[in-house]
Amino acid sequence: MLSVRPENAAAVLLRLKLGYQISGFDQDFFGRGKARLIMEKSLYTAIQQQPETSGYIGRVLFSANDPLGEDSLMMLSLAFGAGLVAASYQLEDSGLITMQFRRPKQNIMV
Repeated sequence: MLSVRPENAAAVLLRLKLGYQISGFDQDFFGRGKARLIMEKSLYTAIQQQPETSGYIGRVLFSANDPLGEDSLMMLSLAFGAGLVAASYQLEDSGLITMQFRRPKQNIMV
């Protein structure tokens, strides 16, 4: 488990490539206004599946070059607070970051 600034696209993308998933968000992780994404990597990977990329229900846009604004902080807090999961994190050539959310998959026992 680790934390990273949401606007640090290079660090987030590297960790996503290394198998970490964005599991949460803390608006004041290192004190007031010091927001961090919480990322986790499962040590058990035998049955891991790729994240579902369809069925997005919301997204947050912010700049890779600027600290998060109040609107972005509020939207990230609401999304993770509502139990949504980050399904996509993309850095555009313009420096804009798009983070899309979906409802978590339901585990079905057979």
